[in-house]
Amino acid sequence: MKKKLYSAILASIMVIGSICGVAIPVYAKEETKIIDGNDSYDTATYLDVNGSYSDVLSDSNDVDFYKLIPDSNGKLSINFGHVYGESSHGWKVIIYKYQDGEYIELSDTVIKLEDSEKVELPFVGVQYGCEYYIKVQNYNWDAVNKVYTIKTTFIRSEQYEREENDSYNKATEMKLNSSYTGTLNNDNDIDIYRINATGNGKIELTFEHVYTDDSHGWDIIIYRYTNGEYQELSNDRVTLKDNEKYRLPYIGAVSDGIYYVKIKNYNWRAVGKEYVIRNNFQQSDYYEKEENNSYTTATDLKIGEKYNGTLNSNSDKDFWKITATKKGYIKLSFGHDYIDDYHGWNVYVYQYVNGEYKELSSQTISLKDNKLIQLKGISAQSGGIYYVTITNYNWNAVGVNYTLKAAYSIGKPYNLRGTISKRKITLKWDRGNAVNGYEVYCKVGNGKYKKIANTLTNSYTYKKLSKKKTCYFKVRSYVINNGVKEYSGFTAVVKARA
Repeated sequence: MKKKLYSAILASIMVIGSICGVAIPVYAKEETKIIDGNDSYDTATYLDVNGSYSDVLSDSNDVDFYKLIPDSNGKLSINFGHVYGESSHGWKVIIYKYQDGEYIELSDTVIKLEDSEKVELPFVGVQYGCEYYIKVQNYNWDAVNKVYTIKTTFIRSEQYEREENDSYNKATEMKLNSSYTGTLNNDNDIDIYRINATGNGKIELTFEHVYTDDSHGWDIIIYRYTNGEYQELSNDRVTLKDNEKYRLPYIGAVSDGIYYVKIKNYNWRAVGKEYVIRNNFQQSDYYEKEENNSYTTATDLKIGEKYNGTLNSNSDKDFWKITATKKGYIKLSFGHDYIDDYHGWNVYVYQYVNGEYKELSSQTISLKDNKLIQLKGISAQSGGIYYVTITNYNWNAVGVNYTLKAAYSIGKPYNLRGTISKRKITLKWDRGNAVNGYEVYCKVGNGKYKKIANTLTNSYTYKKLSKKKTCYFKVRSYVINNGVKEYSGFTAVVKARA
C-alpha cells in the first residue's frame, strides 16, 4: 500500500507539555508529506497546528491518522479540501482527544464528493499539551485514490471552550465579565461552562449566534451547585432564527456561588455552528439570591432598599423575607418594564406566626400594568416576620426584571369629615394602619394650629365653634417605638363655623 509523496518531511523540535503530560512537536508551517502506514493512533502522522497536508486513501479499507499537540489553549480549525465529483460517496472524518488512556470522539463528519470543495469541520477548543487525532476513512468507495487536503489553522486564546467539556468536572472555566466561543461538535455533544461568583450580585448572560431561518438550535440550562447537588435555575431554548444576541435569564448570584451553563443540541442543525456566550457581573447586595424558591431559602429584603429579581423559568418561585424592626405600616411597591401583554406575576404576602404561614394578601400584576404598582401593605409588629412570594402568571414574564421595595410608612388617617350641631362639630376619619393613636389640631380664624386632642379612637367632638370665625381642623396618626412617637402626615383640612 505505497502512497504518493507530496512534499519533503520537515524537521521537528520537541518541547514538553505540562497539562496532558506529553511531548509537543513544533513543525514549520509548510505542506508536509504523509508517511505510508499511518493507519493507527500509534503510527499517526504529526501535523503542525498551522499547515496544509495532502494524501489519498489507497483502497476502501485504508485509514489515515494524524496527530496534533497544541502548544497553548485555543481554537483549532480544520478545513477539508477535495476535487468536486458527482457522487454522494466520499470520506468520513473523525476527531478524537486522547485523555486518561482513552480516545474520546469529539466529532464525526461525512464529506461527499458532491459537497463543497472546501468543507469546514466543527472547530475544536483545544487544551495545551493534549493529544488530538484526525482519522480519515472511506465513506463507501468512490473516494478511493482521490486526493484530499487537510488544512489546519490555530488561534491561541483562552476565550474558547476546551473540549472535552461535557461534564461538570470537565467544565470550561468562565471568568467573570468575559466571553467564550464554542460549538457543538456532534448531535450528542454537550458544552458545560463553570462560573464562580466573587460576590453577591447579578450575572447577566447573553448567547450570540449567526441568524439562520431555522427553528432548530440549542437548549441552554443553568444550574447552581450547592450542598452537593446541581439545582436547575433555568432552561431556555434558543433557535437559529432567534435574535442573534439572545438574553438569557440572569442569575441572582451569591458570594462564592458556583454556577454552570450547559449547552446541548436541539435537533441537529446547530452542530458545527459557532456561538458566543458572554457574562457580565454586577456586584450588589440588592439582587435576589438564587435559589430562593422556599421560605427557608428566601432572600432577605431589607426595609428601605430596592431589590431586583426575575423568574428564571415557568416553575420558578421567588421568596423574599421581611423582618420588621419596629411597629408600623410597611408599604410594598412592585416595579417592572412595561410590555403590552396581560401575562405577568402573582404576588402573595404572608405572615409567619405560631409556626404557620398566614396569607395576608394576593395580587396579579400584568406586564402592561403601570410600571410601579403599590401592593397591599403590611400592618407590622416589631420583630414580625413576613414573606413576599412571586410566581409566574402564565409565561411571558420569565426573564423579565422586576423590582421590589418595602418601606415604613405611618398609616395616615384619611377621609376626615365633620357633622355640625349648634356650637359642636363631631369629627370622624378612617383609620390608618398599624397606629397607636391620633392627634387632632385646630386653628381659629388666622391663628396658629394647636393640638386640641389625643385620642385612641377615630372620632372627636369639638364644642367651641365660633359664630364669627371659621375653625379649621386636621388630624394625624402616630406610632410609638421605644417610647418615641413617630407621626404620619396630616389629613386634608375640614373647616366649620357655628
